[in-house]
This record gives sequence, structure tokens and C-alpha cells, in this order.
Amino acid sequence: MLKINHKRDSESGMIFIASTMGVFIILSLFAFYLARFSITETRTGGYHMIDIKARNLAMTGIEHGIQLFKPSRSMSELSGSFNTGDYTVSFDTLNNESGSSLPYSNYLTIKSKATINDVERNLRLILSSMPEAFCFSYYGNNLGSVTFNEDQGTISGDMYHNGNVSTDIVLSGIKYNSTGSGGTQLTSPPSFPTLVTTSYEALLTSAASASGPYTNYALHFNSSSDQVHIPNHSDINVGTHTQRTVEAWFKVDDKTRSHKQTIYEEGGTVRGLNIYIHTNGTLYGGAWNEPGGESNWNGHWIPW
Repeated sequence: MLKINHKRDSESGMIFIASTMGVFIILSLFAFYLARFSITETRTGGYHMIDIKARNLAMTGIEHGIQLFKPSRSMSELSGSFNTGDYTVSFDTLNNESGSSLPYSNYLTIKSKATINDVERNLRLILSSMPEAFCFSYYGNNLGSVTFNEDQGTISGDMYHNGNVSTDIVLSGIKYNSTGSGGTQLTSPPSFPTLVTTSYEALLTSAASASGPYTNYALHFNSSSDQVHIPNHSDINVGTHTQRTVEAWFKVDDKTRSHKQTIYEEGGTVRGLNIYIHTNGTLYGGAWNEPGGESNWNGHWIPW
């Protein structure tokens, strides 16, 4: 009996050891796959972080390209680096990111490619060299009953008109109008201003009749006391207006002279406005209204 019990105890111990080894092997396999999964996730997360950094670096390249294009319209290829990454920026005046032709001649594509280690990101930006604020518009003294026709050719781009539009006037683009006749009617038409051009046209007629060497209808000021004096008028300095527009075309031979160069000025010591070029070459515009019974404002000037 003692011998039989010993044999049974040995078999139980072997079964226990085998079970323990099985559990150990299963746990080892589970730990192996868990470690492998953790490594994969860590590597994937690392690539994701680098991908975000590469995207941000490509956006930096886009901004760099815009800043260089803005002052001189230069489209030379450029490159740069930041931290551990590099980027290159190029310009395409013909095609977009998919290789298709750009819709308008004033459009261009800015391409930015950024690389960090073996991660690469590409960004594209379609830029218009002519702001949308300057898309073709026709306002004028029109109450919405005039049909706009163009005898000199078609228009490339969108246009807005307070009235009907000739069906063949726009070669490419959308014709927005207030009636829907010949174009797409705006659901909420903008406030088309009424421009009375009588005074301006009279000025052009007067300038066109100038004699002598002033055939370009411009005035040349070559002395410190040269000026054009405009008499008091209700449209200018002796009238009350909620809005005012002052427009002037000018060219200066030297914008950094030792004294300020006044382009336009009206008013006097207590109230008025002026536009001038500072000695540092910056164009300033400002106004003042000092009477205590009014705004008691000493004025403010902003650079343009």
C-alpha cells in the first residue's frame, strides 16, 4: 500500500508540473504578443507624431512661400530647414495638385514638400494674384433695369451686376446678378451703391483740355511751396457727411526726404484730415477734431 501511494503522489506531482509549464508557456506567448503589439503601437504612434510634425513643417513652407511671393511676386523655388526636417517650395502657374489646368490665369499653385527622417508630407495651396475683392463688378447709377453688354470681348472670371447680363459676355466664371436674367440670381444681393459721376467726369473733361506739355494730365511739383488749392465746398470741408472717400494718384521721386511730403490736407488747426509721406518713407493718413464741445480729439494717424 505504501508503494502504491508513493506512485500516485509522483503522478500527481508530474501532472501539477505539466500544468504549471502549460500555464507558463501560455503566459509567455501572451506576453510575447503583448510586447510585439506594444512595440507596433509605439512605432505607429511615433510615425504619427512625425507625420504631424512633417505636416506642420510643410505648412511653414507654404507660409514662407507666401511671404516671399507677396512683395515681389517672385516664383523662384526655395528651401529651408527647421529642427530635424527640411522643406522645399515651388510654384506652378499652369496646373493644380492633381495635374489639371488651373481655372484662371491669375491663379497659381504653391507646392510645399516637407521631410523628417523617412516621413514626407506634401501640401498645395491655390493662390490668386488678384484678390477676390477685385473680381469684375459693375455698379454705376443703375436701378437694376440695365442690361450689361461688352463690345470689346468676353470676360474671364466671375462678375456681379445689378441688372441683366448678356448671355455670352463671360467666357469662364459665374455671372451673378439681381434679376437672374442671363446669369445666376443672388439669393441675398449686395447693396449696390449709386455712384454719381458727374463731378468726376467734369474733372476728366477739364483735365483733358489742358494745354502745353501737360498732355499726361498730371501735375509736377518741384518746389517746397507747390500746391493745388481747392476752395471751400459742401462736398469737402464745410459739409456734414457720414462717410468720406479721398482718392489720389501720386508718385514721389524721393520718399525719405528730410521733411514730410503732404499728399492731401483739409481743415485747420482745430479739425481736419491729411495724408502725407513721413521722413521714414511710410505713408500716413489721419484726422483730428479738437473742440471741447465736440469730440475733443487730438487726432490719430495710421500707416498704410
